[in-house]
Amino acid sequence: MNYLIKMQFSAGLGLLLSLTVTAWALAKAPAATKVPDSEAENVKQIRRIPEDKRTPLQQAILWVKTDKVEKAKPILEKIIKSEPDNAIALETLGEALFNENLDGSQHKQARIYLTRAVTIAPERGCAFRMLAEMDMTDGNFKKALANCNKALRAERPCRVAHRTKAAALSNLKRYDDALKEMEKYFKFVNRHDNANLRDREMYGACLQDAGKFDEAISFYKSWLNKGYSDMVALSLADCQFKADKREEALATIGETIKRNQMDELALQRRAGYYFEMQRYKEALNDLNKALELGSNNRLLLQRAKVFEKMGLKEKAAADRRKAGAP
Repeated sequence: MNYLIKMQFSAGLGLLLSLTVTAWALAKAPAATKVPDSEAENVKQIRRIPEDKRTPLQQAILWVKTDKVEKAKPILEKIIKSEPDNAIALETLGEALFNENLDGSQHKQARIYLTRAVTIAPERGCAFRMLAEMDMTDGNFKKALANCNKALRAERPCRVAHRTKAAALSNLKRYDDALKEMEKYFKFVNRHDNANLRDREMYGACLQDAGKFDEAISFYKSWLNKGYSDMVALSLADCQFKADKREEALATIGETIKRNQMDELALQRRAGYYFEMQRYKEALNDLNKALELGSNNRLLLQRAKVFEKMGLKEKAAADRRKAGAP
C-alpha cells in the first residue's frame, strides 16, 4: 500500500504537506508477499507438499505468492485454456498480472480474469479485493468501496480488504470511517505488532486526515522506539509540522539528516519546512545540498521559489529554465 504519503506542491505556497491516503499509494507499493486471510494457510499447505507432488495449479499459486510471476503465467494460461471456468486459476492469473504491472499496463486483462473469477465463484473474497485495488488506481473510489464490501461479505472473506476499504474511505473524505476500517484490519493482523511499514504509514496518515495529530504523533513515536526508520521519522516530522509543532518537526527531521547526510528526500522536506517558516536562507542551503546529491526538475522549481522570495529573480528564472518551465 506507501508508500502511503504523497507530497504535493503548490505553485503559490511552496511545499505543502498532504498526508491523504491515496490510490497511488496503494497501487505503487511493492506487491505484498504476505498472503491475506485463508490464502496464507493455503500457501502453507502447498509448501508442505513436496515439489514433485504438487499439482501445476498449486505450484503456480505458490510462485505468484512469492513474486515468481513469469514462471506461473504459462502454467495458469494452460490451465485456463483447458478449464475456462477454473475460478482459482482465473483469480491467480488476474492477481499475477495486477502485481506484475504496477503501472497499470496489464490491468485491463487482469480485470477480465478477476471479473470472470468472481462471476464463477462469488464466495471467494480475495478477487473482489484485487478488483477494488484496481478501482483505486483508476480513481474510482466508490466502486472500490463497493468491491471491498463484497470482499468482506463473501463466504470466504478477505480481511485485508479492510485496509483497501480504509484507503477508499479516506479518499472519499470519510476519515473516521477509514480509521475504523484500519482498526478492524489491525485486529486481523494481531494489533499493530504484526503490521508492516506500509500498514503503519497508512494508519498514521488516516489519523492525520481525521485531524488526530496527537494520536498520530504518539503512534509514530511508539514505532520509532521499537527501531529507527527514516520513513517513519519523516512521517512523524510531517505530522508535527502540520500540528504546528514546527521546532519539534525540525528536530525530528534533523536527526534523520544527521544519520544520513545523503538523504535527499529529508533535505528537500526540511527545505519545505523552512520555506513555510519564511527562513529562506536555510531552505536554500538544504536545497543546494539536495541538488548536489542529484538534480531534478522538482528541486530546481522549489529552489526557484526560494530565490523569488529572496528577491533573486534572475537566479529564479535560471532554475525555471533548467527545469524546462516557463
